[in-house]
Amino acid sequence: MTQVNKIETNWVLVNSIVASSSLLLVAIAAIGYEFPELPGLPAGRVALAVGSAAAAVETAIIVRSIFKFKKSLKIRASNPPKIKMDPLLHEAAIKGDEKAIIRASNPPKIKMDPLLHEAAAKGDEKAIKRLLNSGAEIECKTCDGKTPLYFARYHMHEKACKLLIERGASQEGILNRVIKEAIAADHVKLLQDLIDNGLKVNSFIIPEHKVTLLHLAATQGKLNIVRLLLKSGADPEIESWGCWRVIHYAAIHGHKEVVEALKEAGADPTPKNSAGQTPDDLAKLSASEANK
Repeated sequence: MTQVNKIETNWVLVNSIVASSSLLLVAIAAIGYEFPELPGLPAGRVALAVGSAAAAVETAIIVRSIFKFKKSLKIRASNPPKIKMDPLLHEAAIKGDEKAIIRASNPPKIKMDPLLHEAAAKGDEKAIKRLLNSGAEIECKTCDGKTPLYFARYHMHEKACKLLIERGASQEGILNRVIKEAIAADHVKLLQDLIDNGLKVNSFIIPEHKVTLLHLAATQGKLNIVRLLLKSGADPEIESWGCWRVIHYAAIHGHKEVVEALKEAGADPTPKNSAGQTPDDLAKLSASEANK
């Protein structure tokens, strides 16, 4: 073969390597093919061919890795790790709430009996007796701590309440909770029922701060509850901790209608609390905070 023919042949070989598929170049690289000396060819052209082969090998490795990765994803997806998740504990940790972390780390063991709770809420005495006789726990609680007696009390089933108490249900904290939730829900009928059954309207709902039912209702702006309590004999001038009267609570929370109802019931419109603030002072403070 003449020198010219050799050069042409080498050009064809190099061009075919450059233009060939990645698989061919990978095969060439894989078998360790060494290019012979190619006379008459620029070194750059040969380097380009070899570079193309190297690039193809690299591409093949990447593709292979991708397939391997996809396979490993499939394996992991079909065998997910068993994770214990506690959103309450996570939330407490994010907020840095130490008490909540302790509570979430040591959740109470709650015995729950939805059938007994439902029977108590409906005032179904026969069902209550049947369930208790079958071994239902009379102090079983919902997740938020409500017992059968709570449900009977909240839904105004006095006979069911009596039955549960006779069977040993604890009354501790039940009435207080029912009162607070009746005020929060503006449940006039329930509060009236409690008053009719002996609730003292001037009793402390939060004893440590000397807060009465009227203080609490005024704070929440529950006008209908306030009127019911006043009508039932609640004292509009009674003071809580810090010489705060009911009218102070209504004023600081911006409940103008409640303030007027208290004035109509004989409340002094100008008393000062221990900080020397009058209801008007507190109303102005409330308005300025609302405008910020």
